[in-house]
Amino acid sequence: MDTSNPEKIVLWKPSGGLGHCLQNLAWCLDECLRLKYKLYIYGFNTHIPFQYDAFEFLEFLKNKDIIELKNKDELNKFCDTYKVSAAGRKLIDTTNYKTGKRIINDHEPRVMLVCSAWQKNTTGLLNFKKSFIQSILNNPYKYYKNDYTLFENTNDKNYTFHIVGSYMKALGILNKDLKITSDDKEYINKKKKLCINYTKKDKTKHYLECLELSEHTIPNIMCIDKAIYGIEDKTIDVTDTVITKLCNNINETNIVMEFEISGSYYKNFNVSNKDLGITKNDKYYYNKPKTLTIKYKNSYGITNEIKIIEKEECKIDNISKILKASYGINDKQSDVTSKIKSMCKSKTTKILSDTDIKNQQDKIKTITTKEKYIAVHFRYRDKKVRGGYIKKLGEIKQVMKKSGIRNIFVATDSPLFFNYLKYKLFDANIFRYTNPPEHGINIHYNQDIFTKGENFYKTMLDVYMCKNASQFIPSNGSGFSSIVNTDI
Repeated sequence: MDTSNPEKIVLWKPSGGLGHCLQNLAWCLDECLRLKYKLYIYGFNTHIPFQYDAFEFLEFLKNKDIIELKNKDELNKFCDTYKVSAAGRKLIDTTNYKTGKRIINDHEPRVMLVCSAWQKNTTGLLNFKKSFIQSILNNPYKYYKNDYTLFENTNDKNYTFHIVGSYMKALGILNKDLKITSDDKEYINKKKKLCINYTKKDKTKHYLECLELSEHTIPNIMCIDKAIYGIEDKTIDVTDTVITKLCNNINETNIVMEFEISGSYYKNFNVSNKDLGITKNDKYYYNKPKTLTIKYKNSYGITNEIKIIEKEECKIDNISKILKASYGINDKQSDVTSKIKSMCKSKTTKILSDTDIKNQQDKIKTITTKEKYIAVHFRYRDKKVRGGYIKKLGEIKQVMKKSGIRNIFVATDSPLFFNYLKYKLFDANIFRYTNPPEHGINIHYNQDIFTKGENFYKTMLDVYMCKNASQFIPSNGSGFSSIVNTDI
């Protein structure tokens, strides 16, 4: 801030994730101290990465007269007091990481809005309240819903591979990834193959070819040695994808499917009136909505049948097998079983027993209170660290070798990284408290999945687990990792 300007009041508002916000706030605190400006804070309790009042979790070490505006009424009173312009009020509501510093009134004292300007190390300016952090560490399973494993001993591998429906969707592969163009007519519409070399629990080697859309399950796998997907010479190595996406620990998860549909059914299925044998003369059928009938078995072995009218939104969970599906009206029907299977997505249900959960939690407690552990942070969602999974795995192995520590705590925004490590590391105990959601590009703003304050609670839990580790492997360029390495 320039001392030649007449600003005396600063209104700070957060933008971005944990590290970015706090380092920007630290810069603002320091500038206000230097220039003797009055500082107001607004927006922590509504900013999705936090959703707590500032004074609930922060301790300001030098600035003792900071005022937090906790709601819209307090903000409006502030704006009235300092005669903030209409444009200024609108800017407060719409401010973002591009705002920087802006004057928002035309009267003395001038008010400067600061959002996502420069950054400064937080040391000596602010701390997390010890009581707040301790309350989180005392209750690390507050948001745990038995929807993922907490602890894995990599010596005890017993996995199940399962695939159903569209392999391209399951693997995230497109024709262009296989270097197939629209001119490759002999390849483009042909079914691809997934070829897997794997080792079973009894150490025997096996090979399986899976044809696109066919369903396959392989139990008692110790490891996937190699997986190739494609057709003839148009193939790609998908070993890591098969490991992370399509293999699950059979002792802890149950593989099921979910089906979801909306909009035009006949477009989804590519089934026309002509395909159903309906002509313009069949006036009784022609303009009437069709019905989708699905017969399926759930994970409890119970057979269900559901009928859905054209364009009706529908979601079916807990499907273990699609038995039959038809689309049409009265006797004018088309079999769409294969199409429904291809539209199903695999997922896992929570079937850990209370005893299993307690055993895993007891193992984690022993590690965190009596043993040493390595903490690794891996950023690989909206910002992908250079080298990806392979480079991070190499860093972990190197630290394990040098330190002799076999316990690995994982903090990541990648929903696949934990699975990757449990396959790739040997003689290790891998554990976590949190598991990022599968959906959403940036999990900081995933409010459809997180309840209020959940994201920040989990972030702080991971931060302090990393801080308390004997060794920390950061994710370069990440605000999270910078906070771990900061005395705050």
